[in-house]
Amino acid sequence: MSYEKHIENLTDIANEQIQVEVVRLQLKLNRIVKQLLLLLDTEDGLVLQQKNSIYTQIQRIFSEIELELKEAVIPILNESFDSINEVISQELSSKFGNIKHKSISKRIGLTSKNILRNTPLGQLFSLQLGADSLKNTLTIASSMKMDIRMLEKSITVIDSEFLIDKFKKSISDFILRHSRLSISETAQDNGLNYFIYTNSLISTSRPFCKEHAGKAFTIEETKNWVNSPLLNMPEKWKPSYIPLVHMGGFNCRHFPKYITESTYKALKLSQ
Repeated sequence: MSYEKHIENLTDIANEQIQVEVVRLQLKLNRIVKQLLLLLDTEDGLVLQQKNSIYTQIQRIFSEIELELKEAVIPILNESFDSINEVISQELSSKFGNIKHKSISKRIGLTSKNILRNTPLGQLFSLQLGADSLKNTLTIASSMKMDIRMLEKSITVIDSEFLIDKFKKSISDFILRHSRLSISETAQDNGLNYFIYTNSLISTSRPFCKEHAGKAFTIEETKNWVNSPLLNMPEKWKPSYIPLVHMGGFNCRHFPKYITESTYKALKLSQ
């Protein structure tokens, strides 16, 4: 099995494990909120103005579930990175002999709980919007004196299918980007400067990937990728684009496969 496919498989496994946690906590949160609805002030089955303590409880419940979600996900991501680092180390060692390999996950702090703080991925795991939505719904129900049964039916705390779909691509992108970062940092630490833009093409592959897939490049050549019309990158994103990490863009499935200088020269002649 190619190392790219191996990493994709490890990413899929992590995604499946995270999906299980999302659904588990969604069901738990829904149960808790339904219990909370039983505590609402009502009269003849109609929702009355609520005490502030109810809103405080909603915020606390969502914050606790959010923390539980993050604490469940962090070990899955860390285990995934440990396995991927091993795959990367074996890939480079098999081609270039004994190499220096530093765990990129530890180098950039991925093993700490900071992994999901103040990052785009961390924002995905925030349940604050859910808390705000529930509080807003409750305020409206109170002002309208809504039937409590109607309120109960109208509340969906977390749509697990929506969350899973939202998470899947973002988690894959997060893991694949850091996998490419790990292999590129390790390769460059060991003086490797040539690579093939590798992995298969699929029906949804971007024009940039179709143009580059299977071809050999130097690290120096990648510096001009950001301005490629095929990449079609908005100006505001260009400063943060790292060629060997982002490759063709969000959720790109391609990798740099490092090669020797002689292999690079031979491939260049045939391109």
